[in-house]
Amino acid sequence: MVAVSGPVAAAPQVGIDAPADAGTVAPGETFTVTYELTNTGSDDATSGRLEFSTPTGINVTSVSGDGISTLNSDPPAVFYGLDGRITPGETKTTTVTFTVTSAAPGGDVQIGADGFFEGTATNASASTATVVNVDKPSPFELSAAPETVNTQAGEQFNVTYQYTNNRAVPASSGGIEFNISNNIVPQTSYGDGIGALDRNDPVVFYGASGPIAGGSTLTTTVSYVVRENTTVETEQIVATGSIQGVNSSDRAVTAVNIEQSIIDRYDTNGVPGIQFREVLTAIEDYNTSGEIGFSDVLTIIAEFNS
Repeated sequence: MVAVSGPVAAAPQVGIDAPADAGTVAPGETFTVTYELTNTGSDDATSGRLEFSTPTGINVTSVSGDGISTLNSDPPAVFYGLDGRITPGETKTTTVTFTVTSAAPGGDVQIGADGFFEGTATNASASTATVVNVDKPSPFELSAAPETVNTQAGEQFNVTYQYTNNRAVPASSGGIEFNISNNIVPQTSYGDGIGALDRNDPVVFYGASGPIAGGSTLTTTVSYVVRENTTVETEQIVATGSIQGVNSSDRAVTAVNIEQSIIDRYDTNGVPGIQFREVLTAIEDYNTSGEIGFSDVLTIIAEFNS
């Protein structure tokens, strides 16, 4: 991005060039940006400088190329022209190394740079910006396994949740809240945390037995049951985690595919339960179509005999 200002006649002008995107870095890593500061005017510049504005956690750590740097100044700067005037068309090239610390915000952050030329009678300035993506983990993460469950009405299944405090500091409390339809009922939880699953808004609480240590992962398994006579085919369990001291949350979603039970599939004559002809239909399907297995036929027979 190039910007120019100042009188056109007999004056230095500033053309500043830098990459718009510096890529992706993680805390503890460095990245470089090369700046080109060009006198695009018609007169010499008696001096010049390049100043940097950086967000918290991104620091200028070294400079190479043209100019003399003052990294500890506020703002950090590079000075040109100490070895002579900057003539029209002349370009000063400086490569700056930035270091990313854990204090840097996550996501896209902007590094600003302002270029200045001083002339005999007039001055000129221009600005540019470079974006770097800071790949910083969320303060905490929540995952669920499995992400997809295939089950039947009346059956029970388990989902295991992993809750990780990614921060270096402990948290005094946290928890998971579950958003579940009426067709799926949480039964119990085991592992870490204290469950309160018989509420309208089922939850698991962490921290009652001590702080959640920095870098630690808590594991909780919740057992669910699908209500009898459920006819819907798909449901979702949405788990939302939160942690004390952080104004954000993380979600983990489990898709629940509710298949028709083998009993419901063959209980088709309008009379509750399995009758003998329905047993024969199941055996015929096993022998001819292969759509059901041996264990399915045994389940039909057992239901007929019960």
